[in-house]
Amino acid sequence: MKLHSLQIAGLRGFNDKQTVELDGNLVIYAGPNGCGKTSIGECLEWLFYGKTLKRSKGDEISKREYAESYRNAHFTGPHKPFVKAELSDDKGGPHTVRRELVDAEASVLTVDGTPTDCLQIFGGVV
Repeated sequence: MKLHSLQIAGLRGFNDKQTVELDGNLVIYAGPNGCGKTSIGECLEWLFYGKTLKRSKGDEISKREYAESYRNAHFTGPHKPFVKAELSDDKGGPHTVRRELVDAEASVLTVDGTPTDCLQIFGGVV
């Protein structure tokens, strides 16, 4: 599987819809504190697994402190917060994977517009 681009809106450090191009063989993202590096990583984790380690560990530490930690507090967009990735499978076939936040914790995952509950079609990602 190869990621080509990532679009994020209303999650973590991304309020407005942003697109991150991942078109190289090796992608390095760098920048000053507060520019979204961790948010990109957590959005990828949430897209593929439906949760993040930070949020899961938050339940052990303080559920109240980490409650609703996926949604950007300032997001007022006309749609629900989401992460969408354009990628290709091992055979080069293009796919769109999207996870949309439907409430504080629950989400809907789609592959090429079809709802699914896992990403087994891509091999090791479950």
